[in-house]
Amino acid sequence: MISRQLLERLKSFRVNDTNKNNMADAFPDTLATVLTMFTIRNIYGEEQALLYDWRKKVKFKINLGYAIANEYFDTFDEIILDFVKSYNYRKATPDGKFYEFKIEFPEQAIAEFESVCNAFKGRTWNDLLEDFINALRNLLDSATIHGDKFQ
Repeated sequence: MISRQLLERLKSFRVNDTNKNNMADAFPDTLATVLTMFTIRNIYGEEQALLYDWRKKVKFKINLGYAIANEYFDTFDEIILDFVKSYNYRKATPDGKFYEFKIEFPEQAIAEFESVCNAFKGRTWNDLLEDFINALRNLLDSATIHGDKFQ
């Protein structure tokens, strides 16, 4: 999982600390780094990083920066979901075979995240930041592999 402390620290990215253009550069890069630190604990108790599509990470950073710079905050859900839906987990068996498992997000959690993000239209960055981080944390906490929650 992603450390709750890391997500909470993202709430400090306020526009009054820096200008909007710097925020449009710094926040997507920092959030992308945090989202790539997502880990899973396997059945042996070993923590392993989840894999993701690096092209979607690049697209994520570009699109999120553009959305912040142009105040298209209600598009955050599409940008985030496109990236996190690329998460997967690979497991090697003792006989050398690899199995890939897709990380899934329940439809209800996706709908709640979309609803929160769609309500951002017309709001300011400082006004929506805490709601965004909380909604993102709730979405990530809902992640499953074949319906089973993981820690």
